[in-house]
Amino acid sequence: MQLPTRRAGAGRSPLVRPIASRLSSVVRRLSPLPLWARPLLLAGLPVFLLLVLALALFAFWGGTQVRSLEQSLYDSDTGSSTSTMLGQSFLSTRANLSRIDVQLSAFPNLSGDGEIRLLQGDGTTGPVIYTAPLSAASFAHDPFLSIEFSPIASSAGVTYTLVLQTPDSPLKSALTVRYNSFDVLSSGRMYTDDGPSQGDMVLQAYYRYGAVDFLGDIASSVSGHALELFVWLLLLLLPGLALLLWLPGGLNGGQALLAAPGLTALILPVLLLVLRVVGLPLGGPGMWLVLLLSALAIGVRFYRVRRAGQGARLIPGTMDDGRQTTRPVASPSSILFWGLLAAVFLATVVVRMLSLRESVAGMGLDAYHHTLIAGMIVDHGGVPSNYEPFAPLSSFTYHFGFHTLIAAVSWLTGLTRPEDLLLLMPQVGQFATALPVLTLTLFSWRVLNNRWAGLLAGTLVGLFSIFPAYYVNWSRYTQGLGLALLPVAWVLFLNVIERPRSAIRSQTAEFPLGGADPGSHSALRNLQLSGPYMLAVIAVAGLFLTHYRIAMLFVVMAALYLGGRLLATVRPGRAATLNIPLLLRRVALTAVLCLAALSPWLVNLLQNFRSHLSGRGGPAPADYYDLVPLKGLLLHPTMWALYILGALGLLLAIRRRMWPLALVAATWAIVGLWSNPYLFGWLVPGFRLPYSGYLDVTTWAQSIWLPLGLLSGYLLAEVARSALNMETELSGALRRLWGTGARGLAAVALVVAGVVVALPIAFDLDSKPYIAQADKDALLWMRDNLPHSSFVVANPFRFGWSDAIYGSDSGMWVPFVAGVPASVPPLPAYNESLADPNYLGNVLDIIRHEPLANKPMQPEDWQALKDRGATHIFIGTRSGNGGLDIPTLLASDHVSLLFQRDGAYLFRLK
Repeated sequence: MQLPTRRAGAGRSPLVRPIASRLSSVVRRLSPLPLWARPLLLAGLPVFLLLVLALALFAFWGGTQVRSLEQSLYDSDTGSSTSTMLGQSFLSTRANLSRIDVQLSAFPNLSGDGEIRLLQGDGTTGPVIYTAPLSAASFAHDPFLSIEFSPIASSAGVTYTLVLQTPDSPLKSALTVRYNSFDVLSSGRMYTDDGPSQGDMVLQAYYRYGAVDFLGDIASSVSGHALELFVWLLLLLLPGLALLLWLPGGLNGGQALLAAPGLTALILPVLLLVLRVVGLPLGGPGMWLVLLLSALAIGVRFYRVRRAGQGARLIPGTMDDGRQTTRPVASPSSILFWGLLAAVFLATVVVRMLSLRESVAGMGLDAYHHTLIAGMIVDHGGVPSNYEPFAPLSSFTYHFGFHTLIAAVSWLTGLTRPEDLLLLMPQVGQFATALPVLTLTLFSWRVLNNRWAGLLAGTLVGLFSIFPAYYVNWSRYTQGLGLALLPVAWVLFLNVIERPRSAIRSQTAEFPLGGADPGSHSALRNLQLSGPYMLAVIAVAGLFLTHYRIAMLFVVMAALYLGGRLLATVRPGRAATLNIPLLLRRVALTAVLCLAALSPWLVNLLQNFRSHLSGRGGPAPADYYDLVPLKGLLLHPTMWALYILGALGLLLAIRRRMWPLALVAATWAIVGLWSNPYLFGWLVPGFRLPYSGYLDVTTWAQSIWLPLGLLSGYLLAEVARSALNMETELSGALRRLWGTGARGLAAVALVVAGVVVALPIAFDLDSKPYIAQADKDALLWMRDNLPHSSFVVANPFRFGWSDAIYGSDSGMWVPFVAGVPASVPPLPAYNESLADPNYLGNVLDIIRHEPLANKPMQPEDWQALKDRGATHIFIGTRSGNGGLDIPTLLASDHVSLLFQRDGAYLFRLK
């Protein structure tokens, strides 16, 4: 299918006809090269691809180191100890244990006598598994001393003891080890010359994860969760595909298949908003009814097309000639494209899910409120109106598109308990960050008429880039889903704006007569005439409900697009070819319909939403707009590759007048200028652009992978086409063999190399998750044992740029999982209306009396906590950050210990 602004066979952008000829390809045109160089180039490409594939397979088989155990808390070190030996026992949770890291507090001296021993069992006298001199250890991972050994295949479920010893002198002469003075690793204990000691060393255990493990995980997931995977597939395909089969979206069959999952994700929040307005819940039965109706709609569409016979189109409104053959044959290029796309998408999904291999819940501060909101939608059967009973917040204004997707999966699979949603939330989120593989392919295919550029763009951001894979550490899944859906919304919006009148006048050809009631044809015609607007409204409204700031990107993109179209009219001879009044009418009508569809939610926002950060003055919020914390990620080698390829791709796009790519790049460039209110402070003190900072620079920087991926994919597609088209120098069977072999070899090398690059990124996870297995055990214990009248004091912290209080560990999860209130609010609390005007003030009041680190507790503090309703104090395994002090609580007569596992402690106030 082609947009009307592109002439068939021209090979140009479908939006703006280029005015310059294509850049000549030196590789494709080999005539300037000597005759002797051509065979070298023809032979060199397969050799290069084979070398890349061989190296990738070698690295894939060798595997990567994956952290499986982490004890990160410390309050002391061995600098004052006279012990010659220090040991730590631990339980290995995975097979192929291959490395142990011990955190040091000073640079070590590894040149002297010393010994490393790994013993089986808990104690210093067990069988020796590994021994080496101290000098064999490495301090390359400063501040960790790394001890590597051959993988132990049978290490899963086995207890080991690591011993560091300098027989002739105190251990501190060689190294100073950090440790925690109280128990935070229940599966093991620390040893010195005097035997077992109180506390635990800071250490990390790693296992080797290789090709066999990777393939085994895929097999076990498919065999053990086949029904759930099938339900996911039905959910993602049926609703979106049903709409695209009945309404003209300007897409051909392949494009519709790519758009269907994204359109489903856009439909769900709009559907729940409509149901909220009419007062109807959805829930599990309603969700299954949606799938059933979608399946029936798809079946009816196939039936009508089959009954109509030749000339009917399955996808309405496509601008191909509608011809069909009795036995369609897919071209080798199409087979390769779809096979490679499927391989890349599945590999991306698998790698994304591997990031959760050791997780029991989402990571980062955002994980809690994403899980909480999804649980609220599940419980209400639709969009809630407040946060009660989990927090005294009388409004709900958070964008809920991502959470609706979680709720839909929850309803369909029956995973509706809080403990089920702990892991379901990040699973859906990880899938959302894999969707760009499909949606970027759709964008390039539909807008650039270059599906290979989109496939390569999706491959880059799916397998080769640190972003969006790193979102798992922050649970930035609303942003990830919003960016994944942005290309779908843009394509469906363009179908309204760019749709030629000829397609509307010929709409009657879409309906086979077949003796049906003429009135029904009239109704279907009216439905399809309004279909592009319906799809655009669903897409734009769904994008807004998924992420407000990504919707801002869409608005900027639309404004730049319209500005470019209007500027084009000033060129001689162009005004007659551009129907500007029609264009403006379509844009205005789409905007009005979108506002009408969103009006109930916009009224809710106007009445309740409060912005507590963006646009504030003063020096403190400036830290919020500082990119220094992201420096390591933004300068990651994969990002440097995208920067270079993206810059070259932008130059090529401008040279070839590929304006849609330039439009995307311009959108991010302009938004970047508005993303930091302090950007121009060095030039003019106090100056800021109007409304700057509402799409903050952090969100902008974390989203830059999307334009870079599109530009890089376009460049690589053009280079690959030039290289692979060298088959024109050959003839006959050799030409077919070379062409097919080189393309197939390139596809396999691309996927294997992508997995090799993606695995270390997937396992680059935060070493201090907010909620670990011990935290989950503690929360479930509280749910089963605490009275509903309990009130739990949880660990607080605040950012330097804000006065808002948040939870610093799993204590913030207490209301949702344990079912009793806690002292820290969910993150969205500062944007909502308060059911209790004193709620946030009470949070600060309680903190003044908490047993925090380096704060002596007075009797009146304990009494003040009880007067404010506190009955329990909980510290999660993450703890730290100058929060609640476990030693103070262990030594106090005002509390008693109820539960302890690893670093999770629950106390009862007496």
